[in-house]
Amino acid sequence: MPFREKPTDLKADEGPEKVDFDRLFRRALEPALDDLGYDVERADQDTGSLIIKEMIERLAYVDLVVADMSIPNGNVYYEVGIRHACRDRGCVMIAAEWSYQLFDIDQMRRVVYPLADGAVGQDAAKAVREALVQGIPALAEGMSPFFYTIKHTPVDPESFAGIEVMREQTRRIDEVRGRFNAIDEFPPEKAAAEALKLRDKIAGMGEVPDYILKDLIPILRDNASWEAVVHYIDSLDGVLRDDHWVQEQRLLALSDSGNIEQSIGALEQLIKSHGKTAERCGLLGGRQKRLYRQYRDAGDQKMARKKLTSAIKAYEDGMRADLNDYYPSGNLPSLSRARGRTKDLERAHFINTLVVEQVKRSLKENDNDSWARAALLGAAFDAGDVEKAEDLANRVEDEGPVRWQLESTLSDLRERAALGEDPGVREALKAVIDRLQELV
Repeated sequence: MPFREKPTDLKADEGPEKVDFDRLFRRALEPALDDLGYDVERADQDTGSLIIKEMIERLAYVDLVVADMSIPNGNVYYEVGIRHACRDRGCVMIAAEWSYQLFDIDQMRRVVYPLADGAVGQDAAKAVREALVQGIPALAEGMSPFFYTIKHTPVDPESFAGIEVMREQTRRIDEVRGRFNAIDEFPPEKAAAEALKLRDKIAGMGEVPDYILKDLIPILRDNASWEAVVHYIDSLDGVLRDDHWVQEQRLLALSDSGNIEQSIGALEQLIKSHGKTAERCGLLGGRQKRLYRQYRDAGDQKMARKKLTSAIKAYEDGMRADLNDYYPSGNLPSLSRARGRTKDLERAHFINTLVVEQVKRSLKENDNDSWARAALLGAAFDAGDVEKAEDLANRVEDEGPVRWQLESTLSDLRERAALGEDPGVREALKAVIDRLQELV
């Protein structure tokens, strides 16, 4: 299947503009195949984590290959051809109902699933799972068109000496994924140690799919230290290490380790070379915001104002790059209020309304998004909405501070509260912060 987020090249009335294939795997494909009794492994070929020999062995000997043909991806077509020539059965093609296939594949049967939501929200994922659970078993028994025509002897999976090694690796990867999911349940002081244990365990596993190596980065980022993130990324193989998303995470880690100017320069070059995205512009805005605060606290108002304007511009670029992403726009209201130019307050109010809708959308797609919860809390402070802030504080008490990224956002909430024009509102929000502080 394709990986990460990919464009569909569809018109607006034909289907989603892009699909997050990682979410499609996690929320729909993997659960559906689990329901059908399979141990699931995703063969990540986008960055070459598995050498060609191992990829061919997997395609030849696993019990079932499921190939998503929703967009004409060359790797996927090649891999389907290998499986068709190796085994007489056990290759199922699937595709979104809006998709089209190239000529040869278009003549072959496949499981079609509904997918109007390219972000693969919970409702969309449920519909995909249901379609796959219902459709895959029948097509898994269908004969490969190559064997149907040529009728040569199929590969005997039990003759492959590496089949048990492959099965054992799948079991170990399943164990790692389970530990990924469980780390949120650890208190912060234990989560850091567990994240480092996971890093060491994965390092000792030999060949590991790239999606596992990539999924470890946010685990280290959110639970260990920035230095650990930088060292881990630098230890990866060259192809994966140079992946754009991986490099973005390294730059973020560098900037939070003190190398802000270096990170800004590298991010600006990345944007110049590969274009603006909400993530890249948001990271750049965050580094400029940090410099703004440093100059402000040092009393250099001229440089502080310059960096404040640079931060606002970067976040605005990120907001325009993706109006569904709350990350860049969530930082704009407080920064606009701090700058205080003509119409900045009016603009801050408008963007804050947008942020709330963006966050609601994100939480509907993924209720475990702790940063969306933090953004919702920040929006209440930006709006000076004491009642909403108190209501959200109740939820923080009920759900726990980790689920709201509270420790990371408290200082930001203090700044947002201090920007309020009404002294009574400022004091009321300060009381909410004092209450939240006791939870950390």
